[in-house]
Amino acid sequence: MAVILADGTYQVARRAHPWATMDDHGIAVPAALGAYGTARAGAVTAQADRSWRVRLDPAEWPLEAGDRITDGERTWTITGEPRRIRHPVDDEVDYVTATAALDPPEVP
Repeated sequence: MAVILADGTYQVARRAHPWATMDDHGIAVPAALGAYGTARAGAVTAQADRSWRVRLDPAEWPLEAGDRITDGERTWTITGEPRRIRHPVDDEVDYVTATAALDPPEVP
């Protein structure tokens, strides 16, 4: 399986989900990140609203908000609800897509 028009290789670090630990105010506290996994082809593209669109190999499914992606130089945190896109005829072009934020953000 592959991401069409991949622009690099990316690794994913996942958090344990759901976040079961609560702070003193009853707000869920994110679990620690796991280790980064295998580097796989993908693409990360800046959007006009300063968010980033991530497309990854479907082997990275499932992704959740709070998981992190790196290309070895920059790091992004998944902020939106990831989706797995399945092609109705050819599973070789399936991919995972999500909205992410650059961490730390770029300063204009």
